[in-house]
Amino acid sequence: MPRRQTLTQNHLAKLPRRAKRYYMADPVQQGLILRIPPQGPIGYSAVAWRGGKQSWMAVGSTATISWRKPGRWRAMRAARSKAACRAL
Repeated sequence: MPRRQTLTQNHLAKLPRRAKRYYMADPVQQGLILRIPPQGPIGYSAVAWRGGKQSWMAVGSTATISWRKPGRWRAMRAARSKAACRAL
């Protein structure tokens, strides 16, 4: 099976826009999802499964966060903090 390519800033700029929003998982950071809308900036979301339920948390967008390590790092922290809050 071919290996998925690592996403870069250039890949994000070239992503096709569709009539409806679609989602794309980051191949490097587990739990980081890209929300690609028909117009506007691409959004980052952290997704975590806890207790059999899926929880989504918006992390930011390409307009505010760079795709490089800070974006992935924020998504990882957001997923962990949301999981910690739900455990209480």
